[in-house]
Amino acid sequence: MKKLNLFISYSHIDEEFIEEFNKHIKPLENNGLIESWHDRKILAGNDLQPNIDNYMNNADIICLFISANFISSDACEKEKIKAFEFKKSRQAVVIP
Repeated sequence: MKKLNLFISYSHIDEEFIEEFNKHIKPLENNGLIESWHDRKILAGNDLQPNIDNYMNNADIICLFISANFISSDACEKEKIKAFEFKKSRQAVVIP
């Protein structure tokens, strides 16, 4: 079975919720079912946007952590638009 790539889009202001979510999906990662990724995994010195684009383009599942902070973020808005384009073309499942 292929490991699914999970891309997490969120506002950095809401990072505590991502940390909590990661605890819930840890068993799926431990069992080799998913590999999750979010932009805090980018190593220092690496370019931000090319990394985000690469991981998002290869995602099987895109989780959008919608909040007031997410909605007010231009970067999150761009990711949301791109995610729903992927959903429309059936490249990824999007979970808001």
